[in-house]
Amino acid sequence: MNWCILFFTIFIGFGLMILFNKKKNLQLTCHRENVKKFQKRMRVAKHQIAKRELRLSAYHFLSYNLEEALMAQENIHLNK
Repeated sequence: MNWCILFFTIFIGFGLMILFNKKKNLQLTCHRENVKKFQKRMRVAKHQIAKRELRLSAYHFLSYNLEEALMAQENIHLNK
């Protein structure tokens, strides 16, 4: 009788270990997929930011627009 109880307890213990191990593996797989999705979104966002910075740095606002707009033009005569 004691051997039956011991065997049954060990059997339930192994069953619970297998069950919890499978649940942990499923959660780990789900977590890894979420991390991969997040890393992909971060890569795309960083690429977009780099592209925007490159295009903004190619067009230097102060040197092109402001300098030309504020330059004194002698050929324009204002009549008062």
